[in-house]
Amino acid sequence: MELLMLLLRGKDLAALICAGGLGYLAGRLVPSGWPSIYISILFSYHLFLAWLLLAGEHKVVVPLPFLYSLGTHLACLAIVLSLGLARWFIPHFDVVCCGFAGLAFFERAWLFRNI
Repeated sequence: MELLMLLLRGKDLAALICAGGLGYLAGRLVPSGWPSIYISILFSYHLFLAWLLLAGEHKVVVPLPFLYSLGTHLACLAIVLSLGLARWFIPHFDVVCCGFAGLAFFERAWLFRNI
């Protein structure tokens, strides 16, 4: 829990909540079911990842080759989207799934570990 609080400082926490809320709204605009859940997951994840990259304290320079970075992003997306299968087991999953955007911290650390 303390690690999560270190990761989520003031502005980042507000951005995560806003990204989750906007992802939830985006999911409500499409037909209900699995498309709604995946749209909300993808939208909130990418919105929060963009926040982390653009509002970061460091200059964003990808230290890895493009194909490696693309492969890393696709692997992270596969993990995030596979969590969407939990919709069968978790009640009110359409609200909970927007919290998966927090995994963007790990992708940022994975891609930009040299910065």
